[in-house]
Amino acid sequence: MDFVHLHNHSDYSLLDGAQTVQSLVRRVKELGMSAVALTEHGNLFSAVNFYSIALKEGIKPIIGCEMYVSQGSRFDRKTREQGGGYYHLLLLAKNNTGFKNLIKLVSKAYTEGFYHRPRIDWELLTKYHEGLIATSACIKGKVPDLAIRGEFEKALQAAREFAELFEGRFYLEVQNHQLPEELQWYQAARRISAMTGIPCVLTNDTHYTLPEHWEAHECICVSVPVRSSRTPIACVTSPMSTGSSRPPKWRNSFPMRLIYWRIPCALPSNAKLRSIANITIYPNFRSQKRPVWQRPMIISLNSSKMASANAIQK
Repeated sequence: MDFVHLHNHSDYSLLDGAQTVQSLVRRVKELGMSAVALTEHGNLFSAVNFYSIALKEGIKPIIGCEMYVSQGSRFDRKTREQGGGYYHLLLLAKNNTGFKNLIKLVSKAYTEGFYHRPRIDWELLTKYHEGLIATSACIKGKVPDLAIRGEFEKALQAAREFAELFEGRFYLEVQNHQLPEELQWYQAARRISAMTGIPCVLTNDTHYTLPEHWEAHECICVSVPVRSSRTPIACVTSPMSTGSSRPPKWRNSFPMRLIYWRIPCALPSNAKLRSIANITIYPNFRSQKRPVWQRPMIISLNSSKMASANAIQK
């Protein structure tokens, strides 16, 4: 069974991703994979470029976004300490309707919800969820975060709310970057899946292409100032900030099976998402139809004077 990477970032995930779209697609092709998703942090800046390059390389592009969702209203301007804050939610476009709704969500995140990050809220999700597949995202997602903090009942309730909203299109996302918090979430995810029937899905949350690129990625992470941290490192997948001895990298199907053999139900879910996510932007961007603008009639000053003189004579 082919593994499909469904959670990935390029350098369009500003100050976080350390791989280009070209290197991402090239690596996927080298590993013999047939599809890949690109899920930037809070934006779709790379979508058209990714879509074009992937098709040229014979790779199926799955367009998504790792959204920032406000704990309250997107119009709130509160820090986490003030009862605000946000959590992550991974969205993948299942079809063209989903892609259009993803565009709507990202646009409104910037125009209405921007506060340190482009944020959406539950109101927007309920309005624009059609055609979208959702996962619980990394350990900064709402469901994983509640479970890791020991609030299992709240995590279970949140998972049920997402499952009800997305109607069979919500998945519990699990990762393994050798973080103790991920192990806690992995155990909680198995319980939630058993109690609710919500399937698990495997991701690797890649931010760079090859293992030797982790130092370059680290340089990007340490350049991000963080107000509330004792160190300037803000990247959770950074080996220096997590104590991990093996930073996350692109893995092919075999090691992914070894890592997640205890939850085999997650591999079919991964393959299922690859088959049901289908969008078409435009086969040829130069042939797009644009609005026809009729230039208004321009009346010169001399012609206006002549018209006035003729009117007076009459």
